[in-house]
Amino acid sequence: MKKMTMVAIGAATAVPTYAVAASGSMGSASVWAGRDIERHATCHGAKIELSVEKERKGFDVDAGIDRSRPFSVWSLTLRHDGKVIAHRAHHRTDDEGEMDVDRYRPDTSGADVFKLTVKPKGKKACALTVRTS
Repeated sequence: MKKMTMVAIGAATAVPTYAVAASGSMGSASVWAGRDIERHATCHGAKIELSVEKERKGFDVDAGIDRSRPFSVWSLTLRHDGKVIAHRAHHRTDDEGEMDVDRYRPDTSGADVFKLTVKPKGKKACALTVRTS
């Protein structure tokens, strides 16, 4: 029997998911049957994304910024269970307004939590979180 979890998204929305839950500030959850979880949001006009895919004995984690102003300055931090696994401070997006980070992470005991935090220069930070179970 599958375990059902209610996940709060935003101020007053709850989404039922099965076996895997995605949560975070800003944006809507997209949970596919199987082993992939993707989160998307808009942050100060740019699209941000956090994708976690179960692969081998761990996770393929992709995070990024898209559709921002070309060469705009952002800080990006990616965490796994609270530990920083990627950090780009005051980094410029490319000529298409993109910045990407890809990491492979081993599966840890219990639920794994991945958090992407991005902050455009001079503005407030935005975050997305994926929690596996």
